[in-house]
Amino acid sequence: VNGVDGFASVDGAAATAAMDTETGIFVNGVDAHYDDGMSWTWAFTNNTLRLAEAAQYTVSGPNAVVVDIVAVDGATVVASNLCLNTSAPFTAEGGLTLKGTGYNTVTASNASCIAGTTPVVFAGGTFSLTGDVDCPVVVNGGSVYGSADFGAVSNGTERVYCVTIADLTPNAAVEITGLPDGYATDEIYADDAGSVYLWLPNGTHKFVAAGVTYIARVSGGNTSAHVYTPIGITIGGNDTPNGEGDGWAREFANTPPVKDRAA
Repeated sequence: VNGVDGFASVDGAAATAAMDTETGIFVNGVDAHYDDGMSWTWAFTNNTLRLAEAAQYTVSGPNAVVVDIVAVDGATVVASNLCLNTSAPFTAEGGLTLKGTGYNTVTASNASCIAGTTPVVFAGGTFSLTGDVDCPVVVNGGSVYGSADFGAVSNGTERVYCVTIADLTPNAAVEITGLPDGYATDEIYADDAGSVYLWLPNGTHKFVAAGVTYIARVSGGNTSAHVYTPIGITIGGNDTPNGEGDGWAREFANTPPVKDRAA
C-alpha cells in the first residue's frame, strides 16, 4: 500500500493488516510472523509468538523487534544461536522444554526472562539468562547460567546446584564426560569469561572437561569445580583430592555464580 509492504493473517474473521516487518526470530526456518498454516500464531497487536502445540520448534536469530514467546501444552524449543532481548522473553503455559545448539542468550528488559507456573526443563545446550525465572526450574543437562534467582532447582528427582568450571577457552565448545547418568552434555560452550555452569546433586563428582580431569564436591549450595591433582597424601586409602572419605572431607573454596534461594 503506497509502496509499503503489508501483511495480514485472516482466519474466518475480520483482520487488520500490519507493516511487513520481519521479526528476526525464525521458527523452523520461517520468520515468526508468517504463521499461515503453521503450528504457531503471531499477534501483531503485542508481538507475541505463541507456540500452540506440544511439538518441537527450532527457534533462532536475534530479534529485530520486540518478540515475546508463549509456549503452551508442553512445547519443546530447540534454541539455535538464539539472542532474545525483549520485555518478557518466555512464558511457559503447560510446561516448556528448552534445548540448545550453539550459544543462546535470553535477556529480559523487565524482571522475568521466563515466567509461568509450570516447570521449564533445560535438557541440554548452552543458555545464559538475564532476569528472574519465575517458574520451577529443572536442569537435566547443558550449561545454564542465570544472573538472578532460579529458586530451588532440581533434576526432576532431587535438588541440584550450580557447579562452575572456570578458566576454559572463552566461547569454545567444551566436551564433558563422566557426569551423572542422564545429564546431557551435547552443545556445551564456555561463555565470554571462559566458564561453564553445570547443575549437579549433592555428592562428590569427578569428570573430564576439555581433556582435563576436575572434581567438585556439592554440599547444599553452589560451588566450583577444581582441577584434580593427586598430591600423594591418602586418608584411609583415599587420595585427598577425592574430596571426602569415611569421617573426613576436604574443603574446597566455594564461589557461587548464581544467587540461590533455599527450598
